[in-house]
Amino acid sequence: MNRIHYAWVICLGCSLMMFCSNGIIFNIYSVFQPYIIRVFTLSNTQSSFLITVRTVSSLIAVSLCALYYRVFQIRTGMFLAGLCSAGGFFLFAAAKNYAFLLAGAVSCGVGYGLGTTIPVAMMIGRWFDRSRNFAMSLCSIAASAALVGFPSMVTVLIEARGIGFSFFVTGIGAAAISVAGFLLLRNDPADLGLRPYGKESSVDGATDMSGEKRTVAVNKRFHNEQGLDLSDWILVGGAVLLMGIAANTGYAHLSVLFSSQGLKPEAIAIALSVYGLCLLGGKLIYGFLSDRIGSYLCNWLYGFLMITGYTGLCLTGSFPYFLFPAVAAAGAGMAVSVVGTVAWAWDLSRESRRDQTIQRFQLIMNAGGLSFNIVPGIIADRCNGSYIPAFIILTLFCILLVIMIQTEYIRKGASRSPILYKQ
Repeated sequence: MNRIHYAWVICLGCSLMMFCSNGIIFNIYSVFQPYIIRVFTLSNTQSSFLITVRTVSSLIAVSLCALYYRVFQIRTGMFLAGLCSAGGFFLFAAAKNYAFLLAGAVSCGVGYGLGTTIPVAMMIGRWFDRSRNFAMSLCSIAASAALVGFPSMVTVLIEARGIGFSFFVTGIGAAAISVAGFLLLRNDPADLGLRPYGKESSVDGATDMSGEKRTVAVNKRFHNEQGLDLSDWILVGGAVLLMGIAANTGYAHLSVLFSSQGLKPEAIAIALSVYGLCLLGGKLIYGFLSDRIGSYLCNWLYGFLMITGYTGLCLTGSFPYFLFPAVAAAGAGMAVSVVGTVAWAWDLSRESRRDQTIQRFQLIMNAGGLSFNIVPGIIADRCNGSYIPAFIILTLFCILLVIMIQTEYIRKGASRSPILYKQ
């Protein structure tokens, strides 16, 4: 019986880090947002500004990621980033005024920027030669898992014990998860005398002991060997920028969108859980499908779900029965925002520049979120508290980003690339 390759343990460790520095910071924090507005008597603009500050700090952290991981090994660097994320929630728990909230937002932003997609993609790239997209999707699922059941649990805890105690408990959980992830991770397969998963068996023209040539099924993914020039970056960079706006800004304002439409806290928690469950499933399916049919075809499918979901969210106020179908479609479609953008980098950049391209994509996505995070609050303050106009704009951005990224894939010949062949 074959032993499980340690790469899958690495996948579990990366998943824990993603849960800590992404799932808790983005997904569980959104449950706190309406309570923060009420307890600290903030305006919608001030609430959005906290997200903007978090995005600015994460943008700076992402820009320093290359330097950071030259100083620290990936395993240690991810652990320290996780502790920084936990520290942000301890600051929220101790908050007596807006300045503490700002400090907590900064700490969470740094933890997210240094401890999530970039180091996880680096780790997966080292440990996986085959099933790379699927492994990345499993890691990113952990961020979505924070939405399945946890919003209801946090809501009950806040109602029973208050916002400060709930922030403290969340911080303790984040710190414990970081320690567990650190214990599982290893920096490189060579540290354990291993080769990357799939590489030990993927030998061209391999023969067995009798000298007979074997037939090996190979998943031939599209890959652009020319890399990205300036005109490519205009299309790809624009798509990633709009993805950052749609994913970061859209989800961060879901709870206040629902609250402004009169939904009760319990209903909001259920809607967020549905979003998270569908996001979780969407990521898993994206990784599985893209390893088999390619990211190009997946982009069409997930783009349709994204656009349909955001359109439904805009109509929820007038047609309440749209709520759960719209939340489900939006959650599933947004799976492309994490797994898809990493797959885009692996597909469209030269192999030697993959890590750099992933870092740039993360910078652009954070810049996108930063450029628009405060806008929904400003629009709501001028539209009688309604967030629907902001979500109409986000829907248009979703349409445009799908057109841009697919145009780039078509230019590079992805629509003509074979999906699967036998060697």
